Amino acid sequence: MCALANPESDFRAAREALRVGNLARLDKAVENLQNTPLEIYAASFQLRARLSTRPTAAIRDFLARNDESPVVDQFRGDWLKFLGKQESWEAFAEEYPHLVNIDDELACYALQLRQQNDEARALEEARRLWFATTRCRESCTPLFERARKLGVITDEDVWKRLRLALESGNVSFAKQLIRQLPKSEQFPRPN
Repeated sequence: MCALANPESDFRAAREALRVGNLARLDKAVENLQNTPLEIYAASFQLRARLSTRPTAAIRDFLARNDESPVVDQFRGDWLKFLGKQESWEAFAEEYPHLVNIDDELACYALQLRQQNDEARALEEARRLWFATTRCRESCTPLFERARKLGVITDEDVWKRLRLALESGNVSFAKQLIRQLPKSEQFPRPN
């Protein structure tokens, strides 16, 4: 092991190396932080930098630590978002129950998984999220589109969501919503 001159400096170096994508510098900083309280942060940086190429075993080892810290949970959320984007539903289903902090994006991926076995309930929950989200997440789009197609989310619901978006000052989302209304109900566009 290296003698630690300054763990805080090594931590900042690891964080900066992650930001700029300098994997060699990141690996060196992680090595320097072994056996320090900052090691878990650096290890999560290292895994995050190689999320798409890192063997799943290394990720599972990190998530299986006997440390349910916010760092582990935050990485678990990032890993689940990666799995959801890849539609790796088996791995997603295995890890999702261990997640503590669930955001809208992860909730929608979980509903996409549930939709495979219970579409009606998944779309009904997606409808609730439709009103709760402040913007449309990419992970929610397939659910919302399917719910619109099947009438689970109605034109009236679009109007309600449009009003909520405008009340919160989210004009760009309101413009997206307008396009979901029938042509006869859309606002006239200036020439």
